[in-house]
Amino acid sequence: MLRFSLIACALLAGIVFGVPASDLGVGERESTEMLAVEFNELEDSVGSYEAHVDVILPPDYYEKGFNTRQRGLPLVLCLPGYGGDRKEHRRHFGLGFATKFKKMIQIYVDGRKDNDGWRYWSAFGPDWTGSCGGGFKKCGDSDVDYLRRVVIEATSRYNVDLRKIFVYGHSNGAAMAYRLACDA
Repeated sequence: MLRFSLIACALLAGIVFGVPASDLGVGERESTEMLAVEFNELEDSVGSYEAHVDVILPPDYYEKGFNTRQRGLPLVLCLPGYGGDRKEHRRHFGLGFATKFKKMIQIYVDGRKDNDGWRYWSAFGPDWTGSCGGGFKKCGDSDVDYLRRVVIEATSRYNVDLRKIFVYGHSNGAAMAYRLACDA
């Protein structure tokens, strides 16, 4: 089973990497790819996961042979908050310049949409956020399994150091990061 570590917030990344948090966002000359993720959702699930996630690679990932080196790169899973999406999260909380200087792989993932169309993570159980409970059908809780699948797909395609898999998020995404650190 893969172990996850936790980065609490983008401000911490700014301190660690010596870059102001407001400058982290989108980096220069990054290589962006889409990674397909096949996942069978629970039958009682509200909303569905996207068929792909955004992968941000260091500049010249393939040209400089990062994909074939003996030691892989750290992987950071980035989770947006309630109502947010991966593109917005990357723009406001991304680790753009850190990818260039610290050589890491970032993956930006969208949560499912609740009955009102807002993206969310079931951080504390199937009814924690959104309008999934009450008169609506239950959300179904497969977020941990889905995020595990994302990491498995990424580690099978990219050269990842399995000892350095991190997850961080904003708001509801941060709560999901804590849950993932405990459950996965």
